[in-house]
Amino acid sequence: MAVNTFQQSSENGFIAINPMFKKAGIEILQFALESGSITTLLGKAVQLLKTALNVSWCCVFELTSDKESFDLKFGTNRLNSLIKNCKLSADSGCYPGCALHIHEPFMVEDFATESRFMVPPNFAECGIKSGMSMRLGDSGRPHGVIGVYSDRYPNFTIEDIEFFLAFSRILTSAIIRIQTVDTLKKSRTDLSHAQRIAGMGNWEWDLLTGKVYWSDEIFQIFGI
Repeated sequence: MAVNTFQQSSENGFIAINPMFKKAGIEILQFALESGSITTLLGKAVQLLKTALNVSWCCVFELTSDKESFDLKFGTNRLNSLIKNCKLSADSGCYPGCALHIHEPFMVEDFATESRFMVPPNFAECGIKSGMSMRLGDSGRPHGVIGVYSDRYPNFTIEDIEFFLAFSRILTSAIIRIQTVDTLKKSRTDLSHAQRIAGMGNWEWDLLTGKVYWSDEIFQIFGI
């Protein structure tokens, strides 16, 4: 899907279907490989999506620590001011919670007539008419929902939807990588702390190179 979105085959190799999509795709791929911060990554993603899809709004709804509601991130000042006091439920019967439970872009052609879920009351005041959203993170550890919204309806082509899907999958892969790295760092920190309390350490011996690796506590034990 991602290849079809960003490129199409030709006799001489690959050419871009949409120059704006190609530019945004390349930038987010590079940024995703280099970034070690989910917040920084999503801030960049919102900027790229808003420009590439030429939408009025693009924002991220991040799950709170209890996984029961969302906090709005990277929205416009007006969107933030209207929604900040409105509880956004993560329940599947509410928006954007419903987008957490599917694996493809969640399309809404007209929020005013939508009957599948409860719409945040301030969407209409903000002028949001149509939109699409996508879960970020895997199903076992979702991070939230990214959405793009328009003051027109319906406003998204098949090409737009495929691009949004591919772009969101890149973000999800990057988020999972960053979460994994953060978990490993915390595990190492916790292990080091436990060893320091217990006065113990650990070491590794690489049989191929003959090199020996000591933990920090081993150095402390031997006074090195």
